[in-house]
Amino acid sequence: MTPWIKQHAALALACLALSSAPTGAWGMSWALYEPDCSLGQSTLEVPCGNYGVFHFGSIVVPAGCALMADAYEAPPIYAEPEAPVLLESDAVVTSGAFLEQPEPPTDWIAVIDFDDDHGESTAELAARIAGDSGLYDVTSVLHVLDDPELSALGAGVNDYHVLANVCRIRENVDRAGLAVPHAINMSFGRLHTIADPSDASCQENTIACQIERVLATLRESGARIVAAAGNQREVLFPSSLPSVTAVGMLDGSLYTGQSLVSAAWESPSSYGALLPGQGLCLDGTPLPNGSSYSSAFLAGWLTHGRMAGFELDAEGDIFQPSVHPDASCRVLKYGASQLTQCNDTVEAYFNGMAGLDSPVGCDGNGGVPDDFVELEVDLDDPTSVPGFARWVQQVAPTPESDPCVPCQGDLGGGSLSINMSASQPLPSGTHVASVHLRVDSGFFRLALTPSNLNAIRNGQLGRLLIADGAQLVNPAGPQPSLVFTLTRQPGIKCSSSNACFWVSSPITLQSP
Repeated sequence: MTPWIKQHAALALACLALSSAPTGAWGMSWALYEPDCSLGQSTLEVPCGNYGVFHFGSIVVPAGCALMADAYEAPPIYAEPEAPVLLESDAVVTSGAFLEQPEPPTDWIAVIDFDDDHGESTAELAARIAGDSGLYDVTSVLHVLDDPELSALGAGVNDYHVLANVCRIRENVDRAGLAVPHAINMSFGRLHTIADPSDASCQENTIACQIERVLATLRESGARIVAAAGNQREVLFPSSLPSVTAVGMLDGSLYTGQSLVSAAWESPSSYGALLPGQGLCLDGTPLPNGSSYSSAFLAGWLTHGRMAGFELDAEGDIFQPSVHPDASCRVLKYGASQLTQCNDTVEAYFNGMAGLDSPVGCDGNGGVPDDFVELEVDLDDPTSVPGFARWVQQVAPTPESDPCVPCQGDLGGGSLSINMSASQPLPSGTHVASVHLRVDSGFFRLALTPSNLNAIRNGQLGRLLIADGAQLVNPAGPQPSLVFTLTRQPGIKCSSSNACFWVSSPITLQSP
């Protein structure tokens, strides 16, 4: 059992059986006590450094312990995001392996994520950008949300799991002698609610407030804290927290074509940074589109700046790419200050996103037949059904998938060719109801056959070739998208708010 938690086995089994019910149908007691207030007899005990000790479930504490906060909650559940298929990485280690090193490195990034290729890929991207092709030695340390040792906190992943991993960082800094991480990255989220904290004076008897307060202590200790803002136009928690910088996707077309910093259509209106989240690859493997990778990008770039001895001002507008004073490269800007050292890895990613020769360019699997589709105007906006984050709040979550990877669009011969060759199959039980090409505020339904839709579902459609599509898309304008309406009930019309949900993949345009 991992040393940072103490779990009473019999009580944990009973609690796990209770928590397998759907979202909102179960709950658990928690309490925060002063540091070192532990007997190891509560269902689960999570030490949180000098902040205190959290107890969950059946709570047993030594006599005389001071209670600091407590409540009974049914915390929201997080859906596991889509992930690419990656190889093992030397730059990414788990927190347990990190602590086992005789002298853990002092330069590291804490990545809180799922124990799968999504967590590995966000951690790897952050480490590569921070290290800049081996110039600096930076380790990404993966803190696992779905750690089996946390199973007593409920089936799936919820706010309790987030708190436990934030506390793991606080505990290891305060008690295990680790250096404060340069950055903490959280490339996951759930829909923000009005009950979530808006400032540090939040209601202490909620677990969301406790997450904010522990993060605030880490921010005060020197860590930069970033999180994915969201991909369905609504801001996600924990990126909505005061101590966290919400990172949205940069509109790739406007930036590469006109050097304009603007949010992608998928990004929420509230954000603290805009960075690439599409057209990115690791060793030729295209990453799914989304702010997960925008957030990891920022975590790595901020860390690189610190390694170079440069700290951006504490006050600013948003973190965004800018141009180096001598125009030799792109640098990170925040308010009136910007980094002054070039980062070859960052430059390669921006070039690859623009379709230029780049060592990190994306490779499709090739050799897949084209499918030709005709366009017709759809009078029904597909976003009238819930976005994925809102849909998860209403029903039990499923893993999210990106049906269009790498989603590169080529304009040539009057048509729009969209590369989908690296897409993975959708999760079991998830079906494609419709696909729309979104250009600005217009949605054009693609006349796909049931066989075409099934091929998308199975990750077997290599490319969409939209005749006359180039007439709809302005390569110098805002980035278009493919909007997918997905359902768990095949053949149903998406008229019920709980029957379907939508996801959107920005198309990275490559000019002829």
